[in-house]
Amino acid sequence: MAKVLIPEVITDAMMTASSIAEPAASGEDAYNPATPYTAGATVSVIDTDQHDVFVAIQDTTGNAPVPLPGESAYWLHLYRRTNRFNMWELKTNYVTSGTSPVTYTLTPGVRFDSFALGGTTADFATLRVKDFASNIIFEETKETRRRPVVDYYDYFYMPFYDIPILIWEDIPGPSTGTIELELTGSGALDTQFACFGTSVYLGALQYDGLDDVENFSLIERRDTGEIVLLPKKSVPVNDIQLLVDREYLQSIRSARERLNAAVGIWYGVDQDVPDYHEPFLMRGLYREFKINAKPREAHIKLLLKGV
Repeated sequence: MAKVLIPEVITDAMMTASSIAEPAASGEDAYNPATPYTAGATVSVIDTDQHDVFVAIQDTTGNAPVPLPGESAYWLHLYRRTNRFNMWELKTNYVTSGTSPVTYTLTPGVRFDSFALGGTTADFATLRVKDFASNIIFEETKETRRRPVVDYYDYFYMPFYDIPILIWEDIPGPSTGTIELELTGSGALDTQFACFGTSVYLGALQYDGLDDVENFSLIERRDTGEIVLLPKKSVPVNDIQLLVDREYLQSIRSARERLNAAVGIWYGVDQDVPDYHEPFLMRGLYREFKINAKPREAHIKLLLKGV
């Protein structure tokens, strides 16, 4: 059962409380037009629904930072948010760092049925949803690590690995309630992203789905024969075919429009089939979204690339 979670954009009105201070103690000093800045200095600009960080390109005084898509000869918009908001910005890979427990309380203001969390170094993640009267209507704690055990050898020797993305589904998410996220572990905790929203059914994954990566590492050999290896991030790629009944096409086409150049959480297989759930689970964008109509069903071709 393939789905896509369409994330809600986090606004100041939604961000009710957090254990992460804003601005952070270092690297997020508020911009002051009277302060002279040298090249390399970082500042933050915090306003209504704006939580941006900039680095000075050259020495400057009185030249205000300009966020993307604007330009400035004095400031480079790092395309990240303050530490508190980093994990809620899905189109970047900057992390939110904090000491355990890291907590957030959100007032969504909209209905939702799913929540996703990715790239966390916490040991446990607890999601709690309350109604307008502060009654708990949903609570579930997930472990963030697992190990693939096939036989006794694996049981004793196979190391644990971090689960890349955790999904909470079928949440009775009222628009008037609150979301509480609690991350616990030892020491400082990093989290790459979190989001909530409504999931849209896309159909059934067909045979021969492709799980691939786009590798940006430098791999070359010099004239001397010496090999140069510079590891960089690999981006997941899924090339899949789906089969869906035609009555779902209106909601699917609506999702396609909403996710134009927007990040979604895509998953092609249910969580109860973990061997194939993780290979076809990603935070990414669609590069192809073709619908081939048949009399009773539609064939969908999806090419997805991670962030």
